[in-house]
Amino acid sequence: MPRPQLSLNPTPLMADQDGFLLLPMFGPARLERRGQTIKLRRKSLAILYYLAVEGPTRRQLLADLLWEQVDSAQNLRVELHDLRKKLVDFGVNSFESSIDPLTLPPGLRLEMNSGDGESFEGLEGLSPAFQAWLEDQRALQDRRPAALRPHRELLASLVSRIRPPYLLILAAEPDSGQDAFVTALAARLGLGLTSELHGSQPALRHLSADGRYDDSVVRRIAEDRSNVWVVERPSFGEDSLFLLDLRRSYPASRTTFLELPGLSWRQVEVQLQASLTFPEAAEIYTRTGGHAGFLRELLELRGSNALADPAQLPQRIRAAYQLEARRLSRDARFALERASVHPGSMPAGLLGALDVEPYLIELERRNWLVLGDGWRFKGRVARQAIYLSLPKGRSQLYHGAAADYFEAAGNEVAAQYHMSRVNGSVDWSKVRRGLSGWRRVLVDRRLGAESGDQPTPSLTALGGETPLLESGLFGEQVGAQNGEAIIVRQPMEAAPSGAEWQLLAPSGVLQLRARAYVRNELDVGLGGDSPPLAVEFLGPRGRTVIFAAVDSPRRVDENTLLLPLAEEFESYLAFEDARFVRVSSSADAAVIELTLTAYEASGAKVGSSVLAF
Repeated sequence: MPRPQLSLNPTPLMADQDGFLLLPMFGPARLERRGQTIKLRRKSLAILYYLAVEGPTRRQLLADLLWEQVDSAQNLRVELHDLRKKLVDFGVNSFESSIDPLTLPPGLRLEMNSGDGESFEGLEGLSPAFQAWLEDQRALQDRRPAALRPHRELLASLVSRIRPPYLLILAAEPDSGQDAFVTALAARLGLGLTSELHGSQPALRHLSADGRYDDSVVRRIAEDRSNVWVVERPSFGEDSLFLLDLRRSYPASRTTFLELPGLSWRQVEVQLQASLTFPEAAEIYTRTGGHAGFLRELLELRGSNALADPAQLPQRIRAAYQLEARRLSRDARFALERASVHPGSMPAGLLGALDVEPYLIELERRNWLVLGDGWRFKGRVARQAIYLSLPKGRSQLYHGAAADYFEAAGNEVAAQYHMSRVNGSVDWSKVRRGLSGWRRVLVDRRLGAESGDQPTPSLTALGGETPLLESGLFGEQVGAQNGEAIIVRQPMEAAPSGAEWQLLAPSGVLQLRARAYVRNELDVGLGGDSPPLAVEFLGPRGRTVIFAAVDSPRRVDENTLLLPLAEEFESYLAFEDARFVRVSSSADAAVIELTLTAYEASGAKVGSSVLAF
């Protein structure tokens, strides 16, 4: 099945996708429309390719990159004027004289997945600086799995509003890509990068989180009128007196506080799948939580066949988090270790059973734990780093205490998860207690007696396609466009993730094509009720189809079907009297890419069986 080509933050497309002007990455550098080359000068092509790869860029940076002489800005204006006249013939308005930074004109896009030969052929020798950039890009292609490009959309947003003087306060977890991010930001702004406090040239001045700065540095930054300042704040812990004084002294209108997020699936999927299968790429992504340093090191080790298990954390990353934990009081650090045995949201009773409650204030204030739907670690890598530091005996002791708590609370799923960490086995008969519906069918399968009636599919005639209108998204990493969706779930997400569409025809057949990577503890999820993939038809006759780890279709009750969840699959589902269709996942971790198409129930035959309630 072709993989849905969908961005989690999709850019609106022109009405006719074939109307795009394409910049093929591989083979001779050129601008194409429907296979025909548009004649452009080489430096015009260089401008377009640079903007397509790097995003919004200051005019002066491009001028210096391509001309490297005193009148470089004038040369750029002439080149842009000529380029603007060429593009307007194809309905593209671009490069207005008052706009800075420059951006790739709408209607143009970089075509990365087709063409033969080397990347950007024919752009060699334009200038020494551009040649260096060109060679860097080709080096990135040669080692694509390890070359994770940092936060392009976030950088573009910052570049559009930062004007010197400016203060960016940057919070980031250890080795999560902050150095690469700051380097890229400086390049996009056209500024030199330095850690020096003084200098005659405007620059991006980067001050580290562990630097020792006094009142004179606060005055220097507050009085400065020509530089962009990036000041890191501690990953774990409270703001220093220096940072508090700086935030008090610097104008809020020229200050941004940014907590650097992990890389999204959309940002890394191309690099990961260059050398890995979809399940391998999705597992690595969800195991790392999008942590840039973890991803980079894991891929480098995999390339040398030195790391077989993506669940393990590289020692260097682990040590960085353990060092941060040493800043806690001794008792709070031990409490953090006890909390780390549970990989999901922690109810208050569990925190009491593990003797974590007395230290919650310190752990929250120091950014280790956050309160949402229960308490949880702020990041997956932070929990894993602390958990992997536990000696085996202590780990088993804490898992045993957690198992006792969940068993007393009547949550046998979580209790057996923790017991499996103590003795290496799961008592499925205990897991079955208190479970019903689709969850019991899954556990019965584990016990060798799959329950539930097997529905009989029918060959249903299909008519014309009917529209689906997107009506809502929910979850941290979900995108949808024109009946296509991507659902990404990281460990420790509690609420479901998904999308909802309005059905303009209340009866018909829904075609679902998907590929999915799902990880659920004990099949039903650590919470005991985590459908890997659910399709709900909402209306007077509400119906639900759940895709999970069964061998064949099962009818759970008159309103619920349970279908096998494969790596790639296609299903046809009949619906009646429905107003909306909602697709969601509550899995412990997942990457699901899917396409929905709705049809009327009349007309030509379809070659696949349709399941009906």
